[in-house]
Amino acid sequence: MPTTVLCFAAADVAAETVEYTAQCVVLMVAFGRGDPEKDGHVWSFSRALRDDWGVCTVREIQRATFYEGIVSFHLHRLGLECVFEPKAAAELGCSGLHITFQISDEAWGQLAATARTIFQDRAYFHCDA
Repeated sequence: MPTTVLCFAAADVAAETVEYTAQCVVLMVAFGRGDPEKDGHVWSFSRALRDDWGVCTVREIQRATFYEGIVSFHLHRLGLECVFEPKAAAELGCSGLHITFQISDEAWGQLAATARTIFQDRAYFHCDA
C-alpha cells in the first residue's frame, strides 16, 4: 500500500452540478494543476444523488476511479486534506492528498456548499465554513 501523501497547489478549482438527464444529476468538486498526462494532477470528488453509489474519487487522466474508500476529508478555506483507506490508496496510488488553493470568497462559498452536498451524510467529512 502506498504511504505517500500527494501534495500540490491547485491552480484550478471547480464546483459544478451537471444534469445529464432529469434522473442523473452529478455534483462535483475538482482540483488541478498542470497537465495530468505529463507531470500535473487533476482530482475530483463527485456524487450522483439519485443513483447514489457513494462518493466517487477520480485521479485523472483515467488513472483511477474509486467509490468511497475515504477515511477523512477536511476542507478549509485554503485547501484540503484527504486520507484514503488502504484498498483505495492502492488503486489511487497515494495514501492521501494535501491540496492548497487560493480562490475568491464567492468561489469558496460555492465550493463549500457543493462539497457539503456531496459528502452530506459522511461522518469523515469536515468543512471549516
